[in-house]
Amino acid sequence: MAKTLRSGRTNYLPRTALADLTKAGRKDRIAEIEKSLSSTAEQLARARNLFQSLREDEEAEAATTTTRGQPPAISLKEAAEQGDVAALAAHRQAGSDLNAEVDSEGGWTAAHLAALRGQTAALKFLHEAGANLSATDKWGSTPVLMALEDGTAEMLEALVEAGVDLNVTDNGGNTPAILVADGLDDMAEKLLILLKAGADLEKANRRGRTPAHVLAERGEVDALRVLIQAGVNLNAKTPDGYTAADIAALNHHEEALKLLLKVREGKPQSLKPKPYKPYTGAEIP
Repeated sequence: MAKTLRSGRTNYLPRTALADLTKAGRKDRIAEIEKSLSSTAEQLARARNLFQSLREDEEAEAATTTTRGQPPAISLKEAAEQGDVAALAAHRQAGSDLNAEVDSEGGWTAAHLAALRGQTAALKFLHEAGANLSATDKWGSTPVLMALEDGTAEMLEALVEAGVDLNVTDNGGNTPAILVADGLDDMAEKLLILLKAGADLEKANRRGRTPAHVLAERGEVDALRVLIQAGVNLNAKTPDGYTAADIAALNHHEEALKLLLKVREGKPQSLKPKPYKPYTGAEIP
């Protein structure tokens, strides 16, 4: 290889120097190729891992879909209303939202409807499946409150066993005891269940009415006996100044009035109630 000097003369590199330069260039080139191959191998490894991860995710999703299955033909709303536990279980298996609003008119969930229709087994299943029994509808009523007012004593016992809040109130301040007192049937038996569960049987609603006022207005003697056993204040007055005895008199419920007057006179010894299934009269002295 020739090198031009300042004098203008050409100086030739020795053959050995030229060989050294060529050898050094080959080494550099080989090093570059090795580096490139190493980088390519790393990229291939990353791509292989990503592909494997995507394939595993796809297989897991397919397995989940197969496990969940398809929702049943019956809707979640119908299943709750009809007490179809098998259909509710199928909805759960299919991934249906058990807390979804299924009735837009009232803002009700499946649990609301099960309680409203007195479907004890369905309500128990929904609770065990994680449904929210404290969800409120457009009037502030929960499945628990609906069950207390319109459900059976069996349903109330199931709710007690489930550990629900028995002192919750609706938008009107109505407690479970007030709703039971204003319910359709089995008031005395339901109040016994509430008494055993430690619920408040005396608290008034926003209108100033207590369970005693409601029961006196309806003339429910046996249910009033439960309140007497609970030791509630039967002389509490409404905002208009009426006691339970006054309300019984105004509504011509003579037996209820006699009972309340005996309590006022301090003669509760004759207030033994009739027996109720699954309870017996012996439970109330």
